[in-house]
Amino acid sequence: MIRRRLVLFLGVAGACGSPSLPSGAIACGPGGECPDGMTCARELCWTDPPGEWDAGPPDAGAPDAAAATEYAREAEDYDDLVRLLGTAGSAEWVVRSDDATAVGDYLVATPNDGVNCLDSPPTDCGAVAIYQLPALASGTYYLHLRSSAPGGPTDDSVFYGIDGAVIDFTDLPDGAAWAWRHYTLGVFDDAPHELRIWVREDGAALDQILVSQSTASPG
Repeated sequence: MIRRRLVLFLGVAGACGSPSLPSGAIACGPGGECPDGMTCARELCWTDPPGEWDAGPPDAGAPDAAAATEYAREAEDYDDLVRLLGTAGSAEWVVRSDDATAVGDYLVATPNDGVNCLDSPPTDCGAVAIYQLPALASGTYYLHLRSSAPGGPTDDSVFYGIDGAVIDFTDLPDGAAWAWRHYTLGVFDDAPHELRIWVREDGAALDQILVSQSTASPG
């Protein structure tokens, strides 16, 4: 730790007239005045300012770099996958790549045999995909899903939630085409959070995930 002694001066002349005092021990005068050959940095006069101060003292009023307000993931790039297969025939999340319209691989709840997991959230049916979100700027966030429900109304929902608590279930686009829709996540503080997506209706398919403060979905 560098110990610094501040010497107070009366008027500009005092700030500019004490060259015998050691570097870093002379307080800058009004307007940052220092003796000849010295530089004002963080209110002290230096003969050779430390390297990080060479450009002068930081602007105390300057804001920190803005925190991110959105975060994107491929649905199949989950951090953890927990199977809850207490119900015979219930679907689990499986990675597939057999759809040319998906952006690479995607997740789908299989087998699509009509066994749905309608308890909220499921505890012994289906599976849950878990995504660790980084710290984002505080504010209201939305979950954007590029998804498909190829079987129609019997395939068109998943449960979603934050930090283990279910928020709601989705209404995915019916039919074979992939499409974006968004759903409300709620207010985030500026800390990491955990997104969970549970199987609800088997046959539902997820391609991409975006968590954002914007309600405008990509594409």
